[in-house]
Formats: sequence, C-alpha cells, structure tokens
Amino acid sequence: ILFNDRDSEGVIPMYQNFVHTQADLIVSDQVFQRVADDLADKKITLFEKKELFSKQKKQIDPVGALKQAVLKGVITISPGRKSELIKISMESLSAKEATLVVDAIIRAYMTMEGSKSARGGSRKLELLRSEERLNSSHIPLSRMPSSA
Repeated sequence: ILFNDRDSEGVIPMYQNFVHTQADLIVSDQVFQRVADDLADKKITLFEKKELFSKQKKQIDPVGALKQAVLKGVITISPGRKSELIKISMESLSAKEATLVVDAIIRAYMTMEGSKSARGGSRKLELLRSEERLNSSHIPLSRMPSSA
C-alpha cells in the first residue's frame, strides 16, 4: 500500500491513529473500573464529595469521578506528537494521590492489554492445534517393513 501524504512518512503509516485509539481505550469504563477497584482501599479525595454546610464527605461513584476528572482536565491522557508515548497526568494538591491515580491507570491499561494479547495468543495456539489434529488425520501412517 502506498501513501502519498506527510503523515505516512514514518515507519508505520497510520501509527498516530493507533496511538489515539489506545489513548481512548485508557479512558474506557473497563480500565476505570479496574482503577477504582485498585484504589478502593485508599482514601482518594477524587472519589469523595464534600456535603454543603457539613464537614462530612460522601463517597461517589469512582468510575464517574474519573470520567469527570478527565472531562474537567484534572486528569489528562494525551498522545504525544510524533511519539509512541501517551502522557498521563493529574493535577492535585496531593502529589502522592496524583501518583497513586496515574500509576493505577497505567497498571489497569497494561493489565487489560496484556490479557488481550494472552487471549489472542491462546486462540492462535488453539487454532494451530486444531489444524495439526486435522492434518494428522489426513496423513496416512506408513508402516515400516518388519525385519523378521
């Protein structure tokens, strides 16, 4: 396939589309649910809402809180220009909390992608085994002459 545009001059044409797709996958419900599960036992202020006229804090849906944080620009997930990297950052008054959340996002994404690769590899292996069984049933067994 030949491309005749500036974006295709890199080693892998359409790679920027791939990177953008991966950035979109990072903000998926599946990844954010894993992040929420990972951080469930931590006291993350992002997952709390202060009640008006009260000092009490109310727990809110962590997946919704993460999505709101992305929409408001508190959490930024952006593909680098002319780079294979995706930058994930979080603005917070607590550097420790920001690090916990960003690291949890990275772990969740990597776990999901790793499991997809493993499932894909398992499917390929099963297909090869299936073909091997099919082919071995079509190959006639030759009998060696007995030396009697």
